[in-house]
Amino acid sequence: MLLATDLTKRYGGVTALAGAGLRLVPGEVHALLGENGAGKSTLVKVLAGAVTPDTGQVTIGDSPVRLAGPGDARRHGIAVVSQELSLFPDLDLLENLFVADFPARAGLADRSEMARRARPLLVELGLGHIPLRTPVGELDLARRQLLEICRALLGNPGVVILDEPTSALAAAAVERLHAVIRRITGRGVAVLYVSHFLEEVAALADRVTILRDGRNVVSEVPAGELTVAEMVTAMLGEAPLAEHRARAATAVVAGDQVGLADLTGASPYATPSGPVRAISRDSPGAADPVASAGAAGPMAAAAPVEAAPGVVAPGVVAPGVVAPGEAAPGVAASPEVVAPGVAASPQVVVAVGDAAAVEAAPGVVASPEVVVAVGDAAAGGAAVAGASASSGARGGRVGVRLEGVSVARRLEEVSLSARVGEVVGLAGLQGAGHLAVFEVLWGLVAPTAGTVRLPDGGERPRTTAEAVRRRVAFVPSDRKGLGLTLDQTVAENITCVSWLARRHGGFFLRPGRTREIARRHIAELRIKADPDDPVARLSGGNQQKVAFAKWIAAEPDVVLLDDPTRGVDVGVKAEMHAIVRRLAGEGKVVLMCSTDLAELAEVCDRVVVFHRGRVREELLAESLTEHTLLHAINAGT
Repeated sequence: MLLATDLTKRYGGVTALAGAGLRLVPGEVHALLGENGAGKSTLVKVLAGAVTPDTGQVTIGDSPVRLAGPGDARRHGIAVVSQELSLFPDLDLLENLFVADFPARAGLADRSEMARRARPLLVELGLGHIPLRTPVGELDLARRQLLEICRALLGNPGVVILDEPTSALAAAAVERLHAVIRRITGRGVAVLYVSHFLEEVAALADRVTILRDGRNVVSEVPAGELTVAEMVTAMLGEAPLAEHRARAATAVVAGDQVGLADLTGASPYATPSGPVRAISRDSPGAADPVASAGAAGPMAAAAPVEAAPGVVAPGVVAPGVVAPGEAAPGVAASPEVVAPGVAASPQVVVAVGDAAAVEAAPGVVASPEVVVAVGDAAAGGAAVAGASASSGARGGRVGVRLEGVSVARRLEEVSLSARVGEVVGLAGLQGAGHLAVFEVLWGLVAPTAGTVRLPDGGERPRTTAEAVRRRVAFVPSDRKGLGLTLDQTVAENITCVSWLARRHGGFFLRPGRTREIARRHIAELRIKADPDDPVARLSGGNQQKVAFAKWIAAEPDVVLLDDPTRGVDVGVKAEMHAIVRRLAGEGKVVLMCSTDLAELAEVCDRVVVFHRGRVREELLAESLTEHTLLHAINAGT
């Protein structure tokens, strides 16, 4: 058994872990969940020996250990498959599998022994048909990920940590991997499974631990007792679309109840700072049996523990968990219903059942464009059957349309549209396919099927240069690597696209003209810089504004935004959001991807959710929150 308790880690003023911990039991799959920045990666790095915690303890079996590095972790039986693969593309399969510890004969690598050891696992993972001398660089990403998992399992570890192991796998490969995980846990291996695919967690995991802000908010809950909605709520810390539900349960690990968890911040793996109370369905005042038994470590207590509001035992879900089928006051129960307290957005069409008189609900602010349809007798004949029927309700004519677009191993028969004056979000987990839509529109990849239409009526651009000429702008997430030329001035960056690709300003661009253009955009976007300042010297927020300005100067019709506010502070983010809305108000088509779901909910008119290369769901503005987005991305329909 591996037990991590009271782990803390700070990087300067940022707290990555604040008393986090978990318990890995032989023969179980333990899922570790949390939003980006919750502390999952840091906790995994501590267990892998890559990061030394500021405080806390890792115990393997009955012995406390200090993991001095990844090699030390391997010697203690911990194998890690990280999200960033560490294979060597120029080496073949066998060489990659045994790169750290290869069997030798007469001082040379014994390939026959390597093959003997590796072949059963390769077959088990569906890689047995690949010649062993195949360079790994010739394999697709999914097979490389399976090969990385194979390498981890070759050392017969007692603990296997899988960090997003299925992010690049197709459904068949996921099932194959899950079967392997079940077989190795059947042999007594403990598996820590880190994933954003919550439906996979529900199907595979035995127990679930959820982090938020570096702390345990759910600890060792049996996976069968948590719905996906409850997982989402625990990750976010709120349930804006449903009544809060408090539920207590008793977690059992190897026949014993364990630990204490406070879903509002305290952790069963952090030393209690005051009296606490263990809560269970059967015995609300019961003491923690592990603590009562005198177990050593931070979880121990000499006597039955006392009251502390909000503290619950492992296996307990705290207030804020969504109750299935319940709706909060003032929240619409379905896309067709406008509830008290919900403001209807302009041009939204709302259907409410059959032909009956419909009155505005208390607190509903209806603009002149809102039509409330009552079955077939709706005013003007307008009605919707659900969220998908109102696709593109806001804005003007359709500016961008994809119909049945497929890209090898990335998109499958994707159809969507975005109207002039509309901000449409594209969301999904890593590898879901939403970013591939940008690559198609930007001329980076060619679809294998389907059609694409831009505002000028033409088909997809064949190159990025053609995309720019046809007024498609792309603001990338990596502003320093892809969005800006750091050794040039603000003026040179702002005018480079409009002049080089569009020849605005004539064949020769005069320095005075570049400064004039730059000053206009500096004033409009409130960039704290002069035209002749090197971009490298600007703050991150001002650099991002320059990245926006260079595309605005090119007068685009379509604006593609990939994480447009990544790494900027709250004030700059608000300004960037205003710029995005202004672009839409000027008649641009804006498509936006972001890892910040709250940002998508705030800025977008609607969000199209992708899953494994397909459009899974569409959320309209009236039902668009961080909570509903996270649920749609993970749960599906």
